[in-house]
Amino acid sequence: PDIKLYNRLEICLQIAYGLYDLNLLGYYHRHLKPDNILLINQQWKIGDLGLIAYREQDWDRQNELIGPKGWLSPEAMNKYLSTKNEGCFDCRIDSQSDIFQLGKVFWYIIQGNAPIGNIVRSDFKEENEPLYVLIRTMLNHSKKKRIKSMKEVVTELKRIIETS
Repeated sequence: PDIKLYNRLEICLQIAYGLYDLNLLGYYHRHLKPDNILLINQQWKIGDLGLIAYREQDWDRQNELIGPKGWLSPEAMNKYLSTKNEGCFDCRIDSQSDIFQLGKVFWYIIQGNAPIGNIVRSDFKEENEPLYVLIRTMLNHSKKKRIKSMKEVVTELKRIIETS
């Protein structure tokens, strides 16, 4: 059955709150993908905490794949491809890495496919411009241009829901 946009946005908000709470505790999920989003007692939850890491903890090795294939953040891919332990450009996996992966999950929830490569407005079928801008900003390859916190994601998503 076709799920209305409002309901899909509500699913996104429940997931965003879960990641927001996890980040508030100082943890990064690092393994967000649709398969790790679960419906439990009518609430959407984030599962599979197997790659969770505490803030400022970097115990991963270079060339180690941290995250789900197809849903990796750019920094996780940089870390995986790097052959140097020091001087790896943009290899820090953190809360913004979760935001990138969550942006991919949101895109999937909204339109049923994964955003791959350089996305443009015409790739997004929904007419809701603020929603596209939110997800597109979450999917920026540069952390400098990406949304900085889950609080910003939650706030903007709530605003989008209120106006939809």
